This record gives sequence, structure tokens and C-alpha cells, in this order.
Amino acid sequence: MTDDQIKHMVDRFLTWKLPHNFSPDNGISFTPIAGADGPHPFRREPVGTNLFSGTEADAMVRYITEGMPPDHTLMDALVKALEEITAMDPKGIRADDLGRAARIAREALNAPVSSPGSDANG
Repeated sequence: MTDDQIKHMVDRFLTWKLPHNFSPDNGISFTPIAGADGPHPFRREPVGTNLFSGTEADAMVRYITEGMPPDHTLMDALVKALEEITAMDPKGIRADDLGRAARIAREALNAPVSSPGSDANG
């Protein structure tokens, strides 16, 4: 995982609009309707979290992603493409073979990535 990917996740986390039924725990209170007894009540709609600073959220995302297993689905597709490409006869290789190799690699890179436990073929 790159620093740019982690920064993206932290930024998205800190700007995520909390769900309508947001209900914090462990002694933290949240009153969704402000000014309920006054003439202009309004609903608070918090974004992200005020529990963490950006630096703390960065540390949390790095902790979450540390040791994340690789996406074997994409790696398997790339290995298959490389096996097909290396199986081509280098002595008799033609321009259309190179086009086929490029197509195989392109298809492997564009292959849908399945989640763990799902069937990549649908």
C-alpha cells in the first residue's frame, strides 16, 4: 500500500458523512437535533470524526492495512498471462503474436477482481 493510497483513505474517512443513525458508545454523547426546545431546531450532520486528528487517522489506517494479504485474484491472472506469453516460440514470433501478448496482458490487468471467497467467473 502506498503513502498516496493511505492518504486517500484517511482523507475519505475524515470527510465521510456519518450515517443518520450514528450513535457513539463508551460515554460519548451525541444529540442529533440541536435547539430542539427553541424556535429553530436543526439536525446536526457530522462529517468524519472528531475522535481522531488527521495524524491519528493516518496511524489508524496504517495499522489496519499493515500485513494485509495480497490480492491473489489479480496476481493469478497476471501469472497466467505471463505463462501464455512465455510459452510463445521466440524463434517464430510474429507481429500478431506480440499483439496477442499485449491483449493477454491487457485482459489480465482489466479482469474483474473478486472478493475473497467469491467466484471470479460470476
